[in-house]
Amino acid sequence: LEGFTMFALNQGEVCTCPSRSLIQADIYDEFLALAAIRTKAVRQGDPLDTETMIGAQASNDQLEKILSYIEIGKSEGAQVVTGG
Repeated sequence: LEGFTMFALNQGEVCTCPSRSLIQADIYDEFLALAAIRTKAVRQGDPLDTETMIGAQASNDQLEKILSYIEIGKSEGAQVVTGG
């Protein structure tokens, strides 16, 4: 799960941040439940606070890109399990 939540270590400034996770079918349900718990534990806030895991996005353009990905996923049948 730590690799899954690596997105929280940047504010949209890493071009190699993963946008997909390929999960083996027989562990999918358990993985999704644990991933939701782990993702909900990501602390958002002031990037100068050492307890913060993710601050604001680097730009409004990056925020809009993220929101568009969420909408694309939902239009293709994805279910948002946290945030969104």
